[in-house]
Amino acid sequence: MNIPGLHQTITRLSALRSRLPVHLREQVDQRLVEFTGFGSNPGDLLARSYVPQDLGADAPLVVVLHGCTQSASSYNLGAGWTSAADENGFALLFPEQQRANNPNLCFNWFSPADAGRGRGEALSIIQMVQDLCAKHALDPQRVHQLLGRGDADVGGEQGVLDVLPRLLVEVAAREQRQQPLS
Repeated sequence: MNIPGLHQTITRLSALRSRLPVHLREQVDQRLVEFTGFGSNPGDLLARSYVPQDLGADAPLVVVLHGCTQSASSYNLGAGWTSAADENGFALLFPEQQRANNPNLCFNWFSPADAGRGRGEALSIIQMVQDLCAKHALDPQRVHQLLGRGDADVGGEQGVLDVLPRLLVEVAAREQRQQPLS
């Protein structure tokens, strides 16, 4: 799906962002923890998470996907997800795009190599979910995903809404049977 003028809009937003003072451009939410080693990570994504200190076993996990030109930290700072997690008792996973994958920090849901079942960025996110659920005794049947504004504008909504929920359901089923996702 190609939306006329979107590339120009994203390019302008990136240019405007580069003019901001560094302290505003590089805002980092210290509550988000970067984690690695969650699998083969074929999509080469970064992973950040937040697990409230007193979170009980079998709590839900919310996967939050930032939009184009955003980072996990900037999206969280603007939306307040960590505060919502504290107040409502759920963990957070923030997959994060890298400029090496997409210069505008958009997830590549438009690419079959990244959005297809069992490969690319979609598989990286599944691996993150599996790892976080295992490490923190989260309920793999209560994994929810949210879109940040931006990716829906590049046709990514269809890729995310079609692929990711099915994959998350598949993860939950396999976790229940304790089988690895191939």
